[in-house]
Amino acid sequence: MTVKQAVIFAFMLVFLVLTLTSAWMWAYFKMELETKKNALATMTKEKLDRKDDADKLHKVIDPNSPEGNLPKTLADLKDDNQKKTGDLIKEGDAAALIAAFDSHDAPIKANFEAGKNAFVKDYENWIKYNKELSEKEASYRDHTKKNEEEKEGAQKEAREAQEKLNKQNAESANRRKSMKQDILDLQYKVAEKQDKVNQVMRELDKTTELEVDGKVIYSNASVNMCTVDIGYEEGASRDLKFSVFVGSSTTKHPIMRGTIKLITIHAHSSEALILPQTPEVVKYSPGSGFSTSDPNLRYDPYIAGGPQDDSPFALEKPKSKKDVVEELRRSRNSQEDELDVPSEQRGEVSTTPPSNVTHDINPIQPGDWIANPEFVRLVPKTEYQREVLADLESLKDVNTGTLTFFFAEVIRVDHRDTLKRLIERNGCKVAPNLSPDVNIILTRADASAIGPLESRLETKGEKKDDKVDNSEVASLKKTLEALKEGRKFGVHPLNEDDLDAFFTRRARKIELIKGNIKQPGQHTFYVVGETKRRSVRETQLYLKEHNGIIADSLNGNIDYVVVGAGLTDAKLDPATGKIYYPGEVAPATAGDFYITVRTMGLKVLREDELDKFLGLK
Repeated sequence: MTVKQAVIFAFMLVFLVLTLTSAWMWAYFKMELETKKNALATMTKEKLDRKDDADKLHKVIDPNSPEGNLPKTLADLKDDNQKKTGDLIKEGDAAALIAAFDSHDAPIKANFEAGKNAFVKDYENWIKYNKELSEKEASYRDHTKKNEEEKEGAQKEAREAQEKLNKQNAESANRRKSMKQDILDLQYKVAEKQDKVNQVMRELDKTTELEVDGKVIYSNASVNMCTVDIGYEEGASRDLKFSVFVGSSTTKHPIMRGTIKLITIHAHSSEALILPQTPEVVKYSPGSGFSTSDPNLRYDPYIAGGPQDDSPFALEKPKSKKDVVEELRRSRNSQEDELDVPSEQRGEVSTTPPSNVTHDINPIQPGDWIANPEFVRLVPKTEYQREVLADLESLKDVNTGTLTFFFAEVIRVDHRDTLKRLIERNGCKVAPNLSPDVNIILTRADASAIGPLESRLETKGEKKDDKVDNSEVASLKKTLEALKEGRKFGVHPLNEDDLDAFFTRRARKIELIKGNIKQPGQHTFYVVGETKRRSVRETQLYLKEHNGIIADSLNGNIDYVVVGAGLTDAKLDPATGKIYYPGEVAPATAGDFYITVRTMGLKVLREDELDKFLGLK
């Protein structure tokens, strides 16, 4: 299990635990709430029953109530006795009156005592019931308050748990998004590496032919010296090595005589030292300069690579002339890191090309030709302009505008993101649907022509084989429909394997249209500061005489900044390229001159380093 998978599994486990805890808390508090509701309903019923009893008692003692039997009975007895007493008084029989009073007084007293006792008993019961009801109401209020507090606490804990869960989910989502982006970036880098590997493998399959860079015009074997017909006008520089081949041999089957190193450079010629013969270099290390003729040796024995400098540094085969020209053309504005390293620390990378080497003991003679895959010979400006016009003519069908691509159904889904990045990196875009705005349909080599694709689908339709991939047939059908629809809009199909070559030709045409006539191997200079040996103008003319290109302003298209004195405290505004010397007011965007120059990706050459850089010292 990888680290990313372990992290994802841990976050899933935490999410599951939080989910189960939240569900248990919700069920627990729901059950508690139901219990409290049932208790509340029971107490409410008892309260209503006590209220009914009290109402009945009030009705019994209330004389205005129809159910008030006791007061009504007493009143009726009183009226009856008064009536009877009045009758007796009228009749004048006092003894009978007293006897009648006595006979009625005893039942009245008995009934009064009985009513009084009943009233007192009912009143005591009413007081008791009211007390019990008040106690239960107080208990209910306390219970309800406690229940509400517990409910609020539970809700607060649930909210906090939910917020924590949401935060963790958001962090997990961000991590997943970041991991997904990292995976896409890794896939993109792997695809780029694979494309480069495929390109190298295709180049290795080709037969490498040497190109003649110059000829030997004079040789003196006694002092191991010779003269060749290339100088700084052709781009030669000091310490540059060349392999020398027999003049009568062809570039297809060259016979090697030896190796020379240029020591004195003139305008159109150079003096060279004949080096002792060494075995053929099969592989070399661009990092340390180590070279070997042992085909079984795979790694540099002196340096290591990788992020921790603990990985083997693989040896490489010498580059072909075509590779060198293409790299110089693509990276003519990039920086050359070798200038930051003292020359005595830089390794000597072998320039001996692969060839049919013979240990010929014959000395180097005039007429022998020289070759070095790392050397790109400069041609006169007019000749290079003719080459530029020829390149433009060959690229006349290449569209340099903002193109819109549409992916056919046969393009693999896992490969589309890589293709999309490549398209967007070259200033174009991808459309989700086919429309008149689309310029190119990106498809596969086996599904780029309507006729062959129709025949292929007919063949698949005639086969009654269970092994036929229905999804593949469906994608081919959709691709055929897209090709037919695109033909109506004038859309051109393009094989996905040819996409990188398409953008290479497009970038080349854009470069030529801009009017940049700088040849591969030439450099652009900008001279600034107080020069001592020559004035700024003379330094510029000196660089032009040695095939340098002089820039009018300081910008990112410059290769080297030649500096004099007086720039230690100067400031540079990268937006405008303007230099502010001490005493001048600089804007907030301006920074230290040397730091800003290096931030812009430019290299600095001191005036005293110029002759050595040009190979004249």
